[in-house]
Amino acid sequence: LIVQVSCGHGYSLMLSRSGRVYSCGSRGNGELGHADWPKQPHVPKRVARLGGIVQVSAGSHSLAVSRDGKLYSWGWMANGPPCRGPMDAPLNAPSVPPPHVPGEVAFLLDAPGAPPPRVTKACAGVDHGLIITD
Repeated sequence: LIVQVSCGHGYSLMLSRSGRVYSCGSRGNGELGHADWPKQPHVPKRVARLGGIVQVSAGSHSLAVSRDGKLYSWGWMANGPPCRGPMDAPLNAPSVPPPHVPGEVAFLLDAPGAPPPRVTKACAGVDHGLIITD
């Protein structure tokens, strides 16, 4: 049973009641979250490596929030993958190849030794993403 749908730039993400993520569409920059290009890209296919997801968002990249408050990202971004590289990389750094499979987002912590924030909502835009933490 699908409980959430999010439409991005030429593709869609679907979230099942059991916390599995599915994708379909015509994007070729990793937004679908599959290591290989699906033979039938318009037929929903499960995104591997993800489980226990409670919310998804599709833009020009994809975001997913897990039950335990972790954030996962994959797909294209103008200046590289969202938060999946060095946090101090310059904004005009050469674009890195997009990650085609979901990966956990690293956070810059304000206080040394502080636990990472627990993400409750995420929204993927064109060249940006926003999150809400508790």
